[in-house]
Amino acid sequence: FEVAQVVRDLTYRDKEKGLSTGEKKKLISAKQMLISEISLSTDLDSDGIQDYMDEIINKDALEQ
Repeated sequence: FEVAQVVRDLTYRDKEKGLSTGEKKKLISAKQMLISEISLSTDLDSDGIQDYMDEIINKDALEQ
């Protein structure tokens, strides 16, 4: 749950004002961990999960 919060918070911050290099690395790492956890628990492939996450993030950004 905490990893998802990190992804959410850093993604929103990135959309608002950008991230430092360290924050970008942290976001990439957190996304990979979240994708791995979802993939293992659902037997879905990681590429599909990544695409779905990107779709949700982009949709949410458009609504704001």
